[in-house]
Amino acid sequence: VLYSINGESTCEVIDEKKVRYNEEVFSLTRATSLMLDVSYNVAPGLYWNYEGRRLRSIYNETYEIEE
Repeated sequence: VLYSINGESTCEVIDEKKVRYNEEVFSLTRATSLMLDVSYNVAPGLYWNYEGRRLRSIYNETYEIEE
């Protein structure tokens, strides 16, 4: 389960590309746009937490840029 940074929303990870948000299945990008009530795509990494950690942080640690 992912928790929004404002603590008001959650979404359940269904598979590697889909989440369940408000009882419907979407990409995490689309769920983020719906949560923020905007009509454009929003990169989700800054808006969701997993086990108390921001998704952006988890992503950056997982896909570290090697120089």
